[in-house]
Amino acid sequence: MVGLVCELLIPIKNIPDGAGRTHRQCAIIDGGFLELVRYGLRHPKDTHVLKTLPVIDRLLMVETKHGTSFHRYNNDGYGEKDDGSPYDGTGVGRAWPLLTGERGMYEFLSGNDMSPYIKAIEGFANEGGMIPEQVWDGKDIPEKGLFNGKGTGSATPLVWAHTEYIKLLRSKRDNRGCDIVPEVYHRYVENKTTSDMVAYKVNKPIKRVSASNKLRIVSHEEASLLWTRDRWKTKEEVEMVSTGLGLYYHDFKSYFFESATTLIFTFHYANDQWEGKGYNITIM
Repeated sequence: MVGLVCELLIPIKNIPDGAGRTHRQCAIIDGGFLELVRYGLRHPKDTHVLKTLPVIDRLLMVETKHGTSFHRYNNDGYGEKDDGSPYDGTGVGRAWPLLTGERGMYEFLSGNDMSPYIKAIEGFANEGGMIPEQVWDGKDIPEKGLFNGKGTGSATPLVWAHTEYIKLLRSKRDNRGCDIVPEVYHRYVENKTTSDMVAYKVNKPIKRVSASNKLRIVSHEEASLLWTRDRWKTKEEVEMVSTGLGLYYHDFKSYFFESATTLIFTFHYANDQWEGKGYNITIM
């Protein structure tokens, strides 16, 4: 695949045939990024976090009779079908109480009131106080035992959901996020420690980089990197290193290039196919 721009495709097997099982990787959204805040790698008011929250709220948030909850990711098919019939390998993704807990923790760390999230989880629980894996987020279907904001036919209790509930209570009591790793918070939030590496990917290009930065060129396919610093008067081709995860890279050390240099490069893929165009990065 040449000229790749956000075209990594992910099959979602719990969606019925004919419903569009394959989706672009960058079009699948989930709330996992909030772990960066909960564990202390990012400040809750980090610009990227604040810009991503509205996307999560628009695509994944659902309001139930007992409070706010969230789907795992868009286009999820794990859950009862719209008519209430049980999940049989395909279905419709439903709301997860544990995600209510995770969002409640984020709100607490942001200085907001977590009480609505605690109350929501308590409302999701059954008469025995057991918190379900999923709650029904559609209209009531009494004949199938499905009521808005109450457990579906999914696992009950789900220990993970109980854990998130307990962590909210613990954090509220101690007035500190119980997930935060102090050493991590000190390094990345308080000291704002950053990496000197800057990465270039075709689907996330950069136009300029400081000579003091380590520069990593990344390919989504096995390839060698053909590059020049003098507009092709001379050139060098190097084999890119495999990460074992379907990505390949080549690193240029800090100060490998002088300031005011233009790095021009292209990719020579393992099937002897060339990228067909060059990319430029200005060294500042």
